Amino acid sequence: MTELKFKKLLNHEDILAFHRKLIELNNLKEGMIYLQVTRGVADRSFDMPKDEIKPTVLAFTQEKKIIESEGAKNGIKVMTLIDHHPADHTTIDDESWVDATAAAACEMVVMVALRLGVGMDRPRFVRAAAAGLITDSGAFGHPSVKGRTLRAGAALIDAGAPIADTIRWAFRTSSIARMRLHARAIARMRLIAGGRVAFFRIRAADYAATAAGPEDAEGIANRAIEGAGVEIALMVADMTDGTLRLSARSHRGTSARSVAQAVGGGGHEQAAGATLSEADLPLLLR
Repeated sequence: MTELKFKKLLNHEDILAFHRKLIELNNLKEGMIYLQVTRGVADRSFDMPKDEIKPTVLAFTQEKKIIESEGAKNGIKVMTLIDHHPADHTTIDDESWVDATAAAACEMVVMVALRLGVGMDRPRFVRAAAAGLITDSGAFGHPSVKGRTLRAGAALIDAGAPIADTIRWAFRTSSIARMRLHARAIARMRLIAGGRVAFFRIRAADYAATAAGPEDAEGIANRAIEGAGVEIALMVADMTDGTLRLSARSHRGTSARSVAQAVGGGGHEQAAGATLSEADLPLLLR
């Protein structure tokens, strides 16, 4: 109502109080309350009334199965899409919010939560949002990170998010098998294009030799991009279903996304991926 410049009529405590009174008066056991606030009573017109008018509040109860409803049992389809990968969606409709300037989808979610004043008092939401924000932004280290990203992180910290523990879990904790797989891959790293491209190929035999799995290959490209002179790192790993997974990481000025898009993938400008086959490798390395 603030955005619509409504006169402040009720605070949250007032609204909660009359909701409870409605439930009591109507002996509502299970159902909903419909609340509508209009600007007030005035002559029919399309311009704003010059004289101050008092908003009109209408509310009523409705009996309705909620706990035992089909939606509660089987779930419901949600049309809203919140993402920061515009290239990953062929259709973006009115129910979508896709912001390529955001470092993480959870950055967008936190900003909505702060604007609406909801969620930040719920520990599960705060922890989940922190995990999404940290992993998607590379622990606030990706080039896409902006002041808004850090403000979202600060709000989560103020709400009790275990930021340091989450970063440690996401980026600084590895099994011995994972460490051995990474060491094996880095030892066989190929440098292409005068050292500007680092290429890794992880095969099923590498998993067997290190007791690792395809999920442990995650992060190898991130390590390679640390190499002096390397502008983009490409990691191709065998998956259990017979496909190959590409993970591409690059520095600003070199597009990992365009490389991934060339083989049917997508992602961020500096962090992207794709699912491909052996036949795609010549196209990837041309």
